[in-house]
Amino acid sequence: MNGVRIKSWAKPFKGTVTDIVYDHINLNNVSNAIVIDQQYCPAKNCPLGNLEVSISDVHFSNIQGTTTTQIAVALNCSQSNPCQKIEMRDINIAYNGGGGPATSACANAHGSTYGQQQPPSCLAFCKTWKQACQCTEPSTVIIPAGKFLVGPEMDLSGPCKGPINFNLQGDLVAPTDAASLLPLNWVTFRYLNQLTINGGGSIDGQGASAWPHKNCKNQPTCKPFPISLSFAFVNNSAINNIKLLNSKGFHSIMFSCNNIIIDNVGITAPGDSPTTDGIHIANTNNMQILNSVIGTGDDCVSIGPGSKNINIGNVQCGPGHGISIGSLGYTPNEQDVIGVHVSNCNLTSTTNGVRIKSWAKPEYQSSVSDITFDHINLNNVSNPIIIDQQYCPSKTCALGSSGVKISDVHFSNIQGTTMTQIAVTLNCSESNPCQKIKMRDINIAYNGGGGPAKSACANAHGAAYGQENPPSCLIA
Repeated sequence: MNGVRIKSWAKPFKGTVTDIVYDHINLNNVSNAIVIDQQYCPAKNCPLGNLEVSISDVHFSNIQGTTTTQIAVALNCSQSNPCQKIEMRDINIAYNGGGGPATSACANAHGSTYGQQQPPSCLAFCKTWKQACQCTEPSTVIIPAGKFLVGPEMDLSGPCKGPINFNLQGDLVAPTDAASLLPLNWVTFRYLNQLTINGGGSIDGQGASAWPHKNCKNQPTCKPFPISLSFAFVNNSAINNIKLLNSKGFHSIMFSCNNIIIDNVGITAPGDSPTTDGIHIANTNNMQILNSVIGTGDDCVSIGPGSKNINIGNVQCGPGHGISIGSLGYTPNEQDVIGVHVSNCNLTSTTNGVRIKSWAKPEYQSSVSDITFDHINLNNVSNPIIIDQQYCPSKTCALGSSGVKISDVHFSNIQGTTMTQIAVTLNCSESNPCQKIKMRDINIAYNGGGGPAKSACANAHGAAYGQENPPSCLIA
């Protein structure tokens, strides 16, 4: 049933475990070969409390044999009292089932590894990162092939002394217990310069365990679920050739970053998964999202306040809510959005196409300008072109006049099919009408009955050129 194990209940009763050695252990078809379990609950219905048992100085050495469970090493320690000084030395455990080799799972476990590590140890991730962070020369942190359960948080912060390549060859898997819903972020990179992330691996948030408990649409003040991959104050960096899967909350966020390239990234979650935006950008300058495939239950890309010089090209979007600027004008002192260019993108079966959205709050003022949506292909998209300055997902907002000023927005070479007859909606603020809107060569066919596609405008000023299908309703 189990191999060598330390277990404690999730109750606020203090205790200490220290100076423990498991050495020269042979395993023959053992389940759960090496275990620290600080959420022990044989009945499976225990409330999760503060874990007050402190575990330290535990040595696992020269342990070998076979396991019938793929997760051969599970170190699930207390978030309030992480395990300290855990040592893994010469571990060689083979999984005798199908579906890949043996794997490790760690949560709040700190320590060191030596000698052979089979399965590859998740214990060493943070230690390896700290060592790489001290190198003045370029260094690489490798996450090898295999699955690694890590969490509820993995903080990979700087500042570091030299460039770091985070080479993700394996799969990071998030825990699914109630404690995994508590952090704001799961995997976080902060205060870094010249970071590269690649390797072909994946980051799996296991969001299906959390989505049924999310009700933020009807409770705007509810706490969001963890973001799978967060970047804050990261500069001159690149992310390419990785996959993000089934985040509990947003898949990724860029906050206060500069000069970032995201290329050849896949982001996947079911179309009905709530608030699982693919990439959210805020207070970030000079960012490119290129050659990527994004399908989620919310915006494929959402561009928030303070975003400047954002270039999105050759992105496949769908399912999801499309590519959006906003929502804006929800909080005071938001910075302007300037210079967003979206081109050569394909949107399929999304609930919106290309969109700018702001809340109808006159007291919160900012601006959106120098925006281009060019060469966009639509396939059975609802609401293909939208400016919505009365954005209100809960449908219960007090409708005022948005304080966000929108100008210099260009929609050009947009074609395809729409599921909604109103293909172009430009619903602008009454007190701050949209200015300098340009529509050029728009050809959107409505694939339902009741006539051709239509446009609907309010307080939208600009001009149309070339093909106009549906006919433009802009005010000259």
